Amino acid sequence: MIPQYPLSVSFKEAAEITSVSRSTLRRYATSGRLRTSRIGRRRVIPYDALQKLIEGRTKENLSELNE
Repeated sequence: MIPQYPLSVSFKEAAEITSVSRSTLRRYATSGRLRTSRIGRRRVIPYDALQKLIEGRTKENLSELNE
């Protein structure tokens, strides 16, 4: 079975998907907020980690609206 989404994406692709800048994504990765993997010399973001980041941001935004 072939997944309908990629297993991992580059920082550039993740920035396009999330509308978050590459530098912010790198900052999240450095702080541990965003999980990354290394493939050879390349650092990539597993797609499920990107989904968790998006879901977490949505929950944060909703809680801010309810305050």
